Amino acid sequence: MLFRSKTRSAGRAPAPPAAARSRTAQQRPSLLQCATVLTLASLCSAFPAQAQDQIDLKFTHRFSSKHYAWTHGGGVFTQAVESASAGRVKFETYPAAQLGKDYFSLLRSGLADIAVFIPAYESDKLPMSTVVELPNMYSNICQGARTLASMVSDSGSIGRSEYSRHGLHVLFVTLMPPYTFMTSKQPTTSLETMAGLKIRGSGAAMTKTVQALDAVPVQISASEVYEALSRGTVDGAVYPYNALTPYALEDQLKYSVDGVSLGGTAVVYAISSKKWNALPAEVKTIMNQAAQATQASMCQWLDEENVRIRQQIVRDSGHIVTQLPAEDLARLTQAMQQVRASWAQVMDAAHHDGSALLEEYQQLFAASQP
Repeated sequence: MLFRSKTRSAGRAPAPPAAARSRTAQQRPSLLQCATVLTLASLCSAFPAQAQDQIDLKFTHRFSSKHYAWTHGGGVFTQAVESASAGRVKFETYPAAQLGKDYFSLLRSGLADIAVFIPAYESDKLPMSTVVELPNMYSNICQGARTLASMVSDSGSIGRSEYSRHGLHVLFVTLMPPYTFMTSKQPTTSLETMAGLKIRGSGAAMTKTVQALDAVPVQISASEVYEALSRGTVDGAVYPYNALTPYALEDQLKYSVDGVSLGGTAVVYAISSKKWNALPAEVKTIMNQAAQATQASMCQWLDEENVRIRQQIVRDSGHIVTQLPAEDLARLTQAMQQVRASWAQVMDAAHHDGSALLEEYQQLFAASQP
């Protein structure tokens, strides 16, 4: 077993077309992951396990146990905490939404202690967190993740306004690689060739982005995209390269556009504030260090993996990457600025001060460079 966390078995939903494929690169621990675990394990001697003080934490998430959001995120974190605490902290993990999909209620009721939240799917409860999903907000994942982590911390503006209100303490975050425009039947050589195409996007920010391209946004889940492309009910999708292979979408999405960042997706790993506040100080220290190390190793892996997958599908699947003319790139940049401004206006109208939030993000992002 790669991770020591116990996993409760339950009936699984029908697998996507690529579920049976081997994803060795996603499952194999990276050198960064190994370094994370070994570094934190050195803390073991400082915090000896005490049988009468063992801490059991229930960790629920929507992903399969082999999805990279777990193998390079939650799984690395739980293994590091268990090792560094010398077994004092143990995790029971519930993948694939085995406990249900209402993660707010699961943590509030105590049925789970830690959960993974995707703001794009929870925009009614975490609207401010979708700031990072806007286009042209980041190109380097680690820099974007550090910025978001600062904003959703207990002392951050989003942390105070959203996560504390829902009884959540954020452990760490990650971002998906920047999304690009992908199509199935014909290459995109200009902005005009995007017009009228039915394009899958997720979340309110992505919907606005697709509309700004004069394309038609279609809201479907990731597991439905393959069939929709096969049937021609959608013409393409706004996706990062690394999201293609888990669903065999490289067989369908044959063309993409280089040099554009049409937004992204945040993934937030959070623990119940009630549970967090009840933890001993030394356990909080272990978990904080594990969270920081996991966030750093995961964002670097995602940046590298996105490049690797792009190179792989170009080489092995005949994927074609096109470039927009310079004048179209300038028009695209202007259109994406309008998307951000529109998002801010909606947030302002809802009393979330989106304009100030955008400005704060940009200032923190500039300050977060290594």
